[in-house]
Amino acid sequence: SSGGSCTPMALRNTVSVSATGSTDPNSSNNSSEVTSQLRCPSSDLSIIKSADKTTLLPGETIIYTLAVTSNGPDGAGNVVVSDMLPSGTAFDVLFLQTDGFVCSQQPSDQNHIVCTRPTMSAGSSAIIRIQAKVRSSGACVAKSLRNTAMVSSSVTPDPNGTNNSSEVTSQLTCPNADLFITKSGIGQIQRGSTLLYTVTAFNLGPNTATNVVIADPSNPKLSILVD
Repeated sequence: SSGGSCTPMALRNTVSVSATGSTDPNSSNNSSEVTSQLRCPSSDLSIIKSADKTTLLPGETIIYTLAVTSNGPDGAGNVVVSDMLPSGTAFDVLFLQTDGFVCSQQPSDQNHIVCTRPTMSAGSSAIIRIQAKVRSSGACVAKSLRNTAMVSSSVTPDPNGTNNSSEVTSQLTCPNADLFITKSGIGQIQRGSTLLYTVTAFNLGPNTATNVVIADPSNPKLSILVD
Protein backbone atom coordinates (compact mmCIF):
# COMPACT_ATOMS: atom_id res chain seq x y z
CA SER A 1 0.00 0.00 0.00
CA SER A 2 1.25 3.55 -0.77
CA GLY A 3 -0.92 5.38 1.73
CA GLY A 4 0.24 6.78 5.08
CA SER A 5 3.76 7.21 6.36
CA CYS A 6 6.61 4.95 5.31
CA THR A 7 8.88 3.00 7.69
CA PRO A 8 11.81 0.99 6.30
CA MET A 9 11.60 -2.65 7.36
CA ALA A 10 12.42 -6.23 6.41
CA LEU A 11 9.48 -8.08 4.79
CA ARG A 12 9.90 -11.75 5.78
CA ASN A 13 7.68 -14.31 4.02
CA THR A 14 7.58 -18.03 4.94
CA VAL A 15 5.79 -20.86 3.11
CA SER A 16 5.41 -24.44 4.41
CA VAL A 17 4.08 -27.77 3.14
CA SER A 18 2.60 -30.76 5.04
CA ALA A 19 0.42 -33.82 4.52
CA THR A 20 -2.17 -35.24 6.94
CA GLY A 21 -2.43 -38.72 5.39
CA SER A 22 1.22 -39.73 5.40
CA THR A 23 4.42 -39.36 7.31
CA ASP A 24 7.22 -37.14 5.98
CA PRO A 25 10.60 -38.71 6.86
CA ASN A 26 12.42 -35.38 6.30
CA SER A 27 10.80 -32.29 7.78
CA SER A 28 13.88 -30.11 7.34
CA ASN A 29 12.78 -29.11 3.85
CA ASN A 30 9.10 -28.48 4.57
CA SER A 31 9.43 -24.70 4.70
CA SER A 32 11.12 -21.94 2.79
CA GLU A 33 11.57 -18.26 3.49
CA VAL A 34 12.40 -15.13 1.50
CA THR A 35 13.11 -11.64 2.83
CA SER A 36 12.69 -8.38 0.98
CA GLN A 37 13.63 -4.93 2.21
CA LEU A 38 10.99 -2.23 2.20
CA ARG A 39 12.72 1.00 1.09
CA CYS A 40 10.97 4.32 1.57
CA PRO A 41 11.13 6.91 -1.24
CA SER A 42 13.81 9.58 -0.80
CA SER A 43 15.32 12.32 -2.94
CA ASP A 44 18.59 14.12 -2.43
CA LEU A 45 17.66 17.71 -3.27
CA SER A 46 20.48 20.17 -3.83
CA ILE A 47 20.77 23.87 -4.64
CA ILE A 48 23.62 26.03 -5.93
CA LYS A 49 23.28 29.82 -5.97
CA SER A 50 25.37 32.28 -7.95
CA ALA A 51 25.30 36.00 -8.82
CA ASP A 52 26.38 37.88 -11.92
CA LYS A 53 28.08 40.65 -9.89
CA THR A 54 30.34 40.87 -6.88
CA THR A 55 29.85 44.64 -6.44
CA LEU A 56 27.02 46.98 -7.35
CA LEU A 57 25.79 50.54 -6.81
CA PRO A 58 22.35 51.79 -5.72
CA GLY A 59 20.03 51.72 -8.73
CA GLU A 60 21.90 48.83 -10.36
CA THR A 61 20.56 45.30 -10.82
CA ILE A 62 21.99 41.95 -9.82
CA ILE A 63 20.84 38.62 -11.23
CA TYR A 64 20.78 35.63 -8.88
CA THR A 65 20.75 32.15 -10.43
CA LEU A 66 19.47 29.16 -8.41
CA ALA A 67 20.24 25.70 -9.79
CA VAL A 68 17.96 23.11 -8.15
CA THR A 69 18.52 19.36 -8.69
CA SER A 70 16.71 16.21 -7.60
CA ASN A 71 19.57 13.71 -7.34
CA GLY A 72 17.32 10.74 -6.57
CA PRO A 73 17.12 7.89 -6.03
CA ASP A 74 13.43 8.87 -6.25
CA GLY A 75 11.50 11.91 -7.35
CA ALA A 76 10.61 14.66 -4.88
CA GLY A 77 7.16 16.08 -4.18
CA ASN A 78 6.12 19.53 -2.98
CA VAL A 79 9.54 21.05 -3.62
CA VAL A 80 10.02 24.45 -1.94
CA VAL A 81 12.83 26.94 -2.61
CA SER A 82 13.20 29.72 -0.04
CA ASP A 83 15.41 32.64 -1.01
CA MET A 84 16.16 35.40 1.49
CA LEU A 85 17.34 38.58 -0.19
CA PRO A 86 19.65 40.69 2.01
CA SER A 87 17.73 42.30 4.85
CA GLY A 88 17.83 46.05 5.34
CA THR A 89 18.02 46.73 1.59
CA ALA A 90 14.99 47.37 -0.62
CA PHE A 91 14.82 45.66 -4.02
CA ASP A 92 12.60 45.74 -7.07
CA VAL A 93 12.30 42.05 -8.03
CA LEU A 94 11.64 40.46 -11.41
CA PHE A 95 11.51 36.70 -12.07
CA LEU A 96 13.37 36.05 -15.32
CA GLN A 97 13.16 32.22 -15.34
CA THR A 98 11.39 29.69 -13.10
CA ASP A 99 11.39 26.29 -14.94
CA GLY A 100 8.08 25.03 -13.54
CA PHE A 101 8.36 26.75 -10.17
CA VAL A 102 5.82 29.35 -9.10
CA CYS A 103 7.68 32.19 -7.35
CA SER A 104 6.41 35.10 -5.29
CA GLN A 105 7.51 37.65 -2.72
CA GLN A 106 5.98 37.12 0.69
CA PRO A 107 3.53 39.87 1.76
CA SER A 108 5.00 39.98 5.27
CA ASP A 109 8.57 40.36 3.96
CA GLN A 110 9.19 41.46 0.38
CA ASN A 111 12.80 40.26 0.63
CA HIS A 112 11.61 36.69 1.28
CA ILE A 113 11.03 34.85 -2.00
CA VAL A 114 9.33 31.44 -2.05
CA CYS A 115 9.16 29.20 -5.12
CA THR A 116 7.12 25.97 -5.20
CA ARG A 117 6.84 23.06 -7.64
CA PRO A 118 4.57 20.00 -7.26
CA THR A 119 7.13 17.39 -8.36
CA MET A 120 10.69 16.92 -9.56
CA SER A 121 11.62 13.58 -11.06
CA ALA A 122 14.87 11.84 -10.11
CA GLY A 123 17.79 13.28 -12.05
CA SER A 124 15.96 16.44 -13.13
CA SER A 125 17.17 20.01 -12.66
CA ALA A 126 15.58 23.45 -12.76
CA ILE A 127 16.94 26.98 -13.01
CA ILE A 128 15.44 29.98 -11.22
CA ARG A 129 16.77 33.42 -12.22
CA ILE A 130 15.87 36.42 -10.10
CA GLN A 131 16.68 40.01 -11.05
CA ALA A 132 16.93 42.34 -8.07
CA LYS A 133 17.38 46.10 -8.48
CA VAL A 134 18.69 48.00 -5.47
CA ARG A 135 16.44 50.97 -4.78
CA SER A 136 18.44 54.18 -4.71
CA SER A 137 16.19 56.25 -2.44
CA GLY A 138 17.68 57.62 0.77
CA ALA A 139 21.27 57.86 1.90
CA CYS A 140 23.67 55.22 0.61
CA VAL A 141 25.29 52.89 3.14
CA ALA A 142 27.99 50.53 1.90
CA LYS A 143 27.41 46.97 3.09
CA SER A 144 27.81 43.30 2.30
CA LEU A 145 24.73 41.77 0.65
CA ARG A 146 24.57 38.17 1.90
CA ASN A 147 21.96 36.03 0.17
CA THR A 148 21.00 32.49 1.20
CA ALA A 149 18.72 30.09 -0.70
CA MET A 150 17.39 26.75 0.58
CA VAL A 151 15.54 23.83 -0.98
CA SER A 152 13.33 21.23 0.74
CA SER A 153 10.44 18.83 0.25
CA SER A 154 7.52 18.60 2.63
CA VAL A 155 6.67 15.01 1.64
CA THR A 156 9.86 13.30 0.42
CA PRO A 157 12.68 12.62 2.91
CA ASP A 158 16.10 13.97 1.94
CA PRO A 159 18.98 11.62 2.86
CA ASN A 160 21.60 14.37 2.51
CA GLY A 161 21.03 17.71 4.21
CA THR A 162 24.48 19.12 3.53
CA ASN A 163 23.60 20.45 0.06
CA ASN A 164 20.19 21.97 0.82
CA SER A 165 21.43 25.56 1.06
CA SER A 166 23.75 27.86 -0.83
CA GLU A 167 24.97 31.41 -0.19
CA VAL A 168 26.52 34.23 -2.20
CA THR A 169 27.80 37.61 -1.01
CA SER A 170 28.06 40.80 -3.04
CA GLN A 171 29.26 44.23 -1.95
CA LEU A 172 26.99 47.28 -2.16
CA THR A 173 29.24 50.30 -2.72
CA CYS A 174 28.31 53.98 -2.63
CA PRO A 175 29.01 56.24 -5.63
CA ASN A 176 32.09 58.45 -5.38
CA ALA A 177 33.55 60.93 -7.83
CA ASP A 178 36.89 62.73 -7.72
CA LEU A 179 36.07 66.29 -8.80
CA PHE A 180 38.93 68.46 -10.06
CA ILE A 181 38.81 72.18 -10.95
CA THR A 182 41.22 74.67 -12.48
CA LYS A 183 40.98 78.45 -12.91
CA SER A 184 43.14 80.61 -15.13
CA GLY A 185 43.39 84.29 -16.11
CA ILE A 186 45.94 86.90 -17.17
CA GLY A 187 48.39 88.21 -14.59
CA GLN A 188 47.98 92.02 -15.21
CA ILE A 189 45.18 94.20 -16.59
CA GLN A 190 44.47 97.91 -17.01
CA ARG A 191 41.54 99.57 -15.32
CA GLY A 192 38.46 99.43 -17.50
CA SER A 193 39.66 96.43 -19.45
CA THR A 194 38.04 93.04 -19.53
CA LEU A 195 39.54 90.29 -17.44
CA LEU A 196 38.77 86.78 -18.65
CA TYR A 197 38.80 83.89 -16.21
CA THR A 198 38.52 80.31 -17.45
CA VAL A 199 37.14 77.74 -15.00
CA THR A 200 37.33 74.09 -15.97
CA ALA A 201 35.81 71.29 -13.90
CA PHE A 202 36.67 67.62 -14.34
CA ASN A 203 35.19 64.40 -12.98
CA LEU A 204 38.02 61.89 -12.58
CA GLY A 205 35.53 59.15 -11.61
CA PRO A 206 35.03 56.40 -10.98
CA ASN A 207 31.30 57.28 -10.84
CA THR A 208 29.02 59.98 -12.15
CA ALA A 209 28.78 63.09 -9.97
CA THR A 210 25.34 64.56 -9.34
CA ASN A 211 24.19 67.98 -8.12
CA VAL A 212 27.59 69.49 -8.90
CA VAL A 213 28.06 73.10 -7.74
CA ILE A 214 30.92 75.46 -8.71
CA ALA A 215 31.42 78.32 -6.24
CA ASP A 216 33.51 81.31 -7.41
CA PRO A 217 33.15 84.35 -5.09
CA SER A 218 33.45 87.57 -7.07
CA ASN A 219 35.77 90.48 -6.33
CA PRO A 220 33.65 93.55 -5.42
CA LYS A 221 35.94 95.71 -7.62
CA LEU A 222 34.94 93.71 -10.69
CA SER A 223 31.79 93.71 -12.75
CA ILE A 224 31.04 90.06 -13.50
CA LEU A 225 29.78 88.74 -16.81
CA VAL A 226 29.46 84.97 -17.07
CA ASP A 227 29.69 83.33 -20.48
